[in-house]
Amino acid sequence: MDTSYVAGTGLLLTRSRRWLLLDDDPPRDRVEEWWDLLGTAGPVRDKLVAALEVAYPLHEVSLVLVDLDDATTTLTWGNGRVDADAGGQRLSVGLAGEGKALPLLAGVVPAATVEVRTASFGGAGTLIDGIPADILESSSSSPPPTRPMFRPADASSRDEEVEITVPRRVSDVLGDPSFAADTAEPVTTSELSDHLRQSSQETVLAVQCPHGHVTPAYTPTCRVCNAAVEPQEPRSIPRPNLGGLRLPSGELVPLDRGVVFGRKPTPVPGSSDWPHLVHLPQDSTYVSRMHLQIELDGWLVLARDLGSRGGTTLRIPGRLPQRIRANERYVLEPGHALDLADTYEITYEVSS
Repeated sequence: MDTSYVAGTGLLLTRSRRWLLLDDDPPRDRVEEWWDLLGTAGPVRDKLVAALEVAYPLHEVSLVLVDLDDATTTLTWGNGRVDADAGGQRLSVGLAGEGKALPLLAGVVPAATVEVRTASFGGAGTLIDGIPADILESSSSSPPPTRPMFRPADASSRDEEVEITVPRRVSDVLGDPSFAADTAEPVTTSELSDHLRQSSQETVLAVQCPHGHVTPAYTPTCRVCNAAVEPQEPRSIPRPNLGGLRLPSGELVPLDRGVVFGRKPTPVPGSSDWPHLVHLPQDSTYVSRMHLQIELDGWLVLARDLGSRGGTTLRIPGRLPQRIRANERYVLEPGHALDLADTYEITYEVSS
C-alpha cells in the first residue's frame, strides 16, 4: 500500500493497514490512545469507536476510519467520505488541502485528505511473481499467511553450491550467538558503525520528525526527508515499510519484507518471512538462479550474495565500486546500488 496525504487542519493517523482521518485537532493524550489502538493486533474497530465516542459523544466531528483487517473496512462520521476507484481510495472530511500530496509510510500528521493506493506489480512482463495477493499487500506488522515449508533444491538443479550461513560480519554486531559460524572470518566490531547494534525484531524503536515521518531513534535526521529530529522519547512500533528497490524496468519492490533475486528465485531456507521473488531475465546467463537475498533486520536493510556465478557489486555514491563477498551481509543505505553480474542494477530508495 502507498499512502499520500495533502496537508491541512485535520489530523491523520496511519499505521499497519489502518487509517484514521479527522477534521479536528484533538488533545495529545487522545491521539496517543488512538495511535496505540491502531497498532493493536486483531479487530480494533469497536475499541477505537468507543475511544472516539469518549472524545466526541455526539459524533460532533467528521472522520473516516479505514481498517483493511476488519470485516467492515470503512466507518464515516459527519462529512467523512471515501471515494474508491480501481487504484485505491481517497479519504476526505470536508477540509481544503494545502500544497501537493506527500508520501507517508506511517505516523501522525496534520492533513486534509488521504490517498491509499495499491502498489501494482502485475501485468504482462512483470518480474515479480509467485506471491499471493494477500501476502504482497500485507504489512510487515502482521505475520505472513501459512505457507508450505521450502526445502533446498537438489544439488543437480543448482548453478552452484551455496552455503546458507550467517557470517560474523553482521551477526557479531547484532549479538545473536546462534549466528556465529566457525568458518567465517573474524571481524572486529570497530569495523562496523554503532548504528548496526539494534537487535533483530518485528517492532522497532522510533521517533517522529517534524513532518510526521517515523525514523530510527538513533539518528539525528529523518531517514525519509532528512529533517532534523528533536530529542524525544522513542516508542516501540511495528516496523514500517523501509522503502523500495528500484529495478531497471522502473518497478519498485517494496521493502515490507525480504526479497530474493535470481533467474529462478525461491525463498531461502530458514527465511523468517515470505519474500518478494524477483525473476531476472533467463538470457542473463551470468545471473544465477538464486543470486541475491535482501533481508530486513530492525531498521536495517541487508544484502547478501548467495554464492552467485557472476557476483554482485555494491556501488556507493562517492566511493569506488566494491565487490561483495559471497554469503556475507552488507548494510544498504538509501542511494546505494547493487549490480548483479555487471548486467542488472537495482537501487535502494526511500521516498521523500
